[in-house]
Amino acid sequence: MIVFLAGMPRSGSTFAFNIARETLAARGRVYQKDSADIVAALAQADGAAHILLKAHEADPVCRGLVQQSAIITICTVRRVEDAVASWIDAFGFNEADAIETMRKWLDLYRHIRPFALTVPYDLIDTHPFRAAWKIARHISRDAGPLEIWRAVSKNRKATVKAIADRMDRTNPDMVDLGYSFYDSNTYFHRRHVSALKSLPAEQRLAPDRLQRIQDALSTEMRLAGFDSP
Repeated sequence: MIVFLAGMPRSGSTFAFNIARETLAARGRVYQKDSADIVAALAQADGAAHILLKAHEADPVCRGLVQQSAIITICTVRRVEDAVASWIDAFGFNEADAIETMRKWLDLYRHIRPFALTVPYDLIDTHPFRAAWKIARHISRDAGPLEIWRAVSKNRKATVKAIADRMDRTNPDMVDLGYSFYDSNTYFHRRHVSALKSLPAEQRLAPDRLQRIQDALSTEMRLAGFDSP
């Protein structure tokens, strides 16, 4: 089985990834890759029963397989302005880079939306078990409540924040990107959860910055099925 986590940046995509990882691991060996390069993953999987990919972009091969329903695709989504503001806070990217990252994802989602399970960030944030149930059962109809509950307990916001706050760049399990670093197994990165209470963009960004982001992405938002500001 091939599962592709193609969530919006900063929308709970790593939560969805880890629920998927736990679900697949209970049903065979999993090869995971932090990209959408399916060809490379197939070459490197070494007989794994399942392949799990996580990325915010996809090449034409991956898009085509999604559109043929040849792989299971899951997308997490969030109010675009809130996700961009969170991306800037988490990684220190400038406004232009954050906008470009989101523009690429919106283009991807526009093309794969009809073929993907979409899970809203608000559901993950307020009802993580319900969100995990949707994800796990989409992958495997025999995923049970206790199994899903255990996966949720490892990926609750407070649990992840505690893990992320203790992360050490020098740990051999870490992948160092320069601007950030993340755990090679869970993909939790430093400052993965900046606060237990989610903040809207209006509380993170000055009004003029928020307006620029909305203006820059309004067309892509509309085409991808999001309400324009």
